[in-house]
Amino acid sequence: MFDFFKYPISLIVSLLSVSLLAQDVSIPSSKQLGLPHVQNFSPKDYGANAFNYGATQDPQGMLYFANGAGVLQYDGSNWRLIPLPKGQTAYSMACAANGLVYLGGGGEVGYLKPDEWGGMQFQSLLEWVPEQFRDFTYGWQTITTEAFVYFMTDKYLLRCQINKPQAQMKAWVFKNIYHQLFVVEGELYAWEWGMGLEKMMGDSLQVVPGGGAFAEATIRFMTPLSDSDGEFLFGTVQKGFAVSDGTKVEFFRKNNVLEEYISNQSLYNSVVLQNGF
Repeated sequence: MFDFFKYPISLIVSLLSVSLLAQDVSIPSSKQLGLPHVQNFSPKDYGANAFNYGATQDPQGMLYFANGAGVLQYDGSNWRLIPLPKGQTAYSMACAANGLVYLGGGGEVGYLKPDEWGGMQFQSLLEWVPEQFRDFTYGWQTITTEAFVYFMTDKYLLRCQINKPQAQMKAWVFKNIYHQLFVVEGELYAWEWGMGLEKMMGDSLQVVPGGGAFAEATIRFMTPLSDSDGEFLFGTVQKGFAVSDGTKVEFFRKNNVLEEYISNQSLYNSVVLQNGF
């Protein structure tokens, strides 16, 4: 099995647990910790739904949030709600290389564009989705590469050209409702239950070498290992951490403190810091 301590890996991992805070330890006050100032905004403050599913920022510094009532826009002082057709929920969003904010919603995909007065409005791209692929319910994930925007829905993977959004989209059918997208080093990867880890090769999703090892292990994150050549670190729900060298996958041995803790929690996400850790 893979030896976790072979690599100096530091990650901020999001866990659906507060068990660390419940342990019998002495936690100093926030003043002693020197924590950064955090300002909370309630639904009353921003005037929309309590549920927010995603966030992004455009090149002008404007913040956008995928909200249960549409898209929230925040300029640092004022909030504005940008509705979707039929009052649908916005579930995901991403700012592409061209500076446009793309998003997936309830039965919708599209992007934000300024109207004649400069105010942002939602522009649907549904008419550019092949008709037989429009019967999706949720636009769960929006992710971008240099040339494309990908929308992961509950049924299909949709691809839009960044430099030509109003053109016929390419679509792929998922075999299972449980799936996730990742962009790593400019390449699109997809995890699908029962299939494992796939990579977009031209216009085809193909299982990568060793990717079948994840067929029954939900991948929550995928990131390159620092100071390595072609190796990737994975975090899964069922089997913990794993590493791949591009040909095979090794899961971490189970006799270390981190793996013991992770096995009792629900691994959800990770963040790579600016210093590479």
